[in-house]
Amino acid sequence: MSRPGSGAGVVLAGIAGVVLAGAFLAAPALAVQTDTFGLAATGGRAALIEPGDGTTHRDAVVVTNRTGAPLAVTLDVVGVTRAADGSYRYGAPGSGLAARVSVDARDLQLGPHDQRVVAVTVTTPRLPGVAEYAAITAEAGTVGTGTLAVRPRLAVFVEVPAAPAGAVPRARPGRDRGPLAALAGALAAAVLTVLAALAARRRRSAEQPA
Repeated sequence: MSRPGSGAGVVLAGIAGVVLAGAFLAAPALAVQTDTFGLAATGGRAALIEPGDGTTHRDAVVVTNRTGAPLAVTLDVVGVTRAADGSYRYGAPGSGLAARVSVDARDLQLGPHDQRVVAVTVTTPRLPGVAEYAAITAEAGTVGTGTLAVRPRLAVFVEVPAAPAGAVPRARPGRDRGPLAALAGALAAAVLTVLAALAARRRRSAEQPA
């Protein structure tokens, strides 16, 4: 599959083998690496897996230059959808969960045999009904020439697992106030008003001459 304007094919390597961009992918596995550069989740993990609690999480990936020359690497975040047969398909940048994922640096200039840890920010959906996915991708120039030229792209999955069946959101201070919480607040305010009125009445009674 050609990339518009580039004349070079794009090869995705990082899920379970080398596949063409946009093709269906097997289940996430440790990222395949190239002789030129590498991309992986920190800590030897297969993917970045974040809880669906509706908050912001900080994580990281590591990018490696395997060559003895300077190397420019470009990072991006794309959506990923899961098909009924368990395969995955890359989507457009910023689509789906990718809209909630950002990297602290997109254009890296790596020295010979250099390695860079790049922070990742994921603002997860709250209690998603189904698992949601994105992929952090890395590209570094082209390999080969002419009709045999390809643009290697590595990818690391980001996953927010589906919420357990029957999970109930927990109210956070000042947010997610349901009807019961609103009723409780109104009753508490009414009680405080009555107590204040009684206290004022006692003060007036005490001030009256015997």
